[in-house]
Amino acid sequence: MANVNRLVKNAETARPRSWAQFAPWLALWGCAGIIRALLLYASLWIELQAAADIVVWAASAVTAVGVLAWLLRSSKEARSGALQTALPVLMVLASVCLLDYVHAVDSFFMPMFRTLVLAVAFVYTGVVASAAC
Repeated sequence: MANVNRLVKNAETARPRSWAQFAPWLALWGCAGIIRALLLYASLWIELQAAADIVVWAASAVTAVGVLAWLLRSSKEARSGALQTALPVLMVLASVCLLDYVHAVDSFFMPMFRTLVLAVAFVYTGVVASAAC
């Protein structure tokens, strides 16, 4: 509960920023999700699993380049805060990728994990957006 209170307090003290700056990233990942879903549906008849994975890797690469460019332009305080926030997220993602690589999870885990991450992202976005208003 203390983490939630700290999150709300940080969101309240953060300076309000335009949510329009996130529109390109939302559009990128939305299009990547739609294209991947279409490719996976078409893979019922033609083998397109590799193409669906390439779409996700390409979106991830574009996002990584954007984040690195932002980190290079931002101040030292913003960078340290961003890296401190991103480290646990990166550790969780690396752990899940490792579990998937060694086939320690079944076929239902990854879609459920993606849904959980999406739900957490929506809740966090709602907290930050409501505090910025």
